[in-house]
Amino acid sequence: MIDKNKAEQIARSFYEAIDSRDWNKFESIMTDQVNVAMRSPEREKKVVMTKEAVSTMWQEQFAMVYDKTCHVIKYVETILKDNKVYVKVDIDSTHYLGNENWTGIGTYVFVIQLVDDKYKITDLDYTLQIVIGDVAVRDRMVAQRKY
Repeated sequence: MIDKNKAEQIARSFYEAIDSRDWNKFESIMTDQVNVAMRSPEREKKVVMTKEAVSTMWQEQFAMVYDKTCHVIKYVETILKDNKVYVKVDIDSTHYLGNENWTGIGTYVFVIQLVDDKYKITDLDYTLQIVIGDVAVRDRMVAQRKY
């Protein structure tokens, strides 16, 4: 039986790992292959990536280009279906660069399964809904993205 609370903690660990820049922890909560879907005003992307590639993408696009990041979870909904746990998280993610910052307001849906007796993210689906703050700093960083 899948423990919904443990699955929810894996979703929370995703943000903790990003904000603390603990990339080993970040990779440890994912399966070797992850289904990634990302939607933002600029693009929509659906790919299957290795956990290492997901980590590299998050470092280069969402974390290391900034001085710090801070994720604030606003709402969590956890649903058990077909031996999978779907954890929906409404989040504010603020990215700081010097005195500038911007906040992305969006929703993640994680699919978390028990794999070899460990809870792991198999799918992550992010939709960026609103950007507030210094949009110019976000635009500069988006223009530099490799992915």
